[in-house]
Amino acid sequence: MERKYESVKREPLGTSLSRHYEWPEAADQGKTTFGLPTKDIINAKEILYPAGGAHEERSEHAQMYKRTHSNYYPGEQRVREYDWTSNPVIQGKPETHSFGFGE
Repeated sequence: MERKYESVKREPLGTSLSRHYEWPEAADQGKTTFGLPTKDIINAKEILYPAGGAHEERSEHAQMYKRTHSNYYPGEQRVREYDWTSNPVIQGKPETHSFGFGE
């Protein structure tokens, strides 16, 4: 009953799928390259981290990303703008209080 499936015809048990590509002989020996050669040698590090501090983030962008993506710096406390004045434990100072630790 399995013989009616196309996948069984294309991939018999114990073999992988063969697409019957006809590659040039040079490709079998690893001598063929694809695409166009680059004119300038570009270092990936320079693209990701350009010199001169162009990658530095401005403070208004950082504030925007905190609001839209919750993108906080490591260890930075999240400011959710709650009203902590009515909380008797924190007493309006979340910057100095740590939950789960003794006073």
